[in-house]
Amino acid sequence: MISIDTVIDSLPVMPESKRAIWMTNATRVIARGPRRNPAYSSALRLRDSIAAFEATRPANSDLIAAFGLDWDRMVKDRTSFRGFDGAHLVARVTRIKPNKFVVQVQGVALSQPYTTLSAARAAASKALLAGAHDAPAPQSLAA
Repeated sequence: MISIDTVIDSLPVMPESKRAIWMTNATRVIARGPRRNPAYSSALRLRDSIAAFEATRPANSDLIAAFGLDWDRMVKDRTSFRGFDGAHLVARVTRIKPNKFVVQVQGVALSQPYTTLSAARAAASKALLAGAHDAPAPQSLAA
């Protein structure tokens, strides 16, 4: 039987599809709750490790600048594209099926699907910019 530590250690070389499967399984175990669930703490560790790994900005050579954000490059079989603003993961575009992309900006899904990756990236950037304008102004500490 494979240990959670082995899975966590292999995250850097694990394909995106495998990480998604492990994340789904961990989420399912967590949803059952901690009561009489020996795998609960391991599932929490795994979920947090995958989330931290995916939020880590890759090398600049693995990114492409588009619509004001740095995005994962198009690679064969990649279905999820992360958008970074500086070192922060702020958006994600996921290919559901050919010509259908969904967008999440800061964890919130946009309601409309998009037919191209470029349109989805543009929508993510626009939503992020709109969210920045809608945010309340920071309060002064001298008040």
